[in-house]
Amino acid sequence: MAERAHPKEFTRFKKIKIFGLIPFLKANPYWKALHWRYELANKYCKSKNVLDIPCGMGWGTSLLKNANHVTGIDISEEAISEAKLLYGNFAKFEVGSMNAIGYPEESFDTIVCLEGFEHVSEEIGDRFLIEASRVLKSKGTLVLSSPYPIVGTHSGNPYHIKEYRPEEVREKLNNCGFIVLKENQRKVDQLIMSIFVAQKN
Repeated sequence: MAERAHPKEFTRFKKIKIFGLIPFLKANPYWKALHWRYELANKYCKSKNVLDIPCGMGWGTSLLKNANHVTGIDISEEAISEAKLLYGNFAKFEVGSMNAIGYPEESFDTIVCLEGFEHVSEEIGDRFLIEASRVLKSKGTLVLSSPYPIVGTHSGNPYHIKEYRPEEVREKLNNCGFIVLKENQRKVDQLIMSIFVAQKN
């Protein structure tokens, strides 16, 4: 899906007339938004034990720099196999679920969940926030992003089960014992990408 496109993906060559036709690469807007999200997440990863969930094939996980240790979890065995092959020297990758994180209490300093929350049912999303609070250390940080459509209640993306408006995400975070410290937004095509930095209370 577009918002999970590989960061090396570009749009096709675009030609402009400057002393003839000169091709150049124009970066995919989702690529820019992805790096924007991970750059923000990186601020909370330095010297930390970090969990990236869901991690997909690991390319986003590989953008989390300067952490003490990084673990990536995804429900797809195929994605985890690819992640281990490509980025196994950078992070530890495991098959697992958002609604049952297989780690004991207070295992991580930071949890990163970028553009994954909308891919699961609301029930699983709620359970994930409970699990995230459980495995985060006291005062630990959750960095969570989720898109919502500018018009209507759903973008039409078939991979998105539930698209939340910012106030819905804030309410769910508060109900699960998190304090929202920061919130940023970025427009990409017909979507608004919201990213929340929340602290375990």
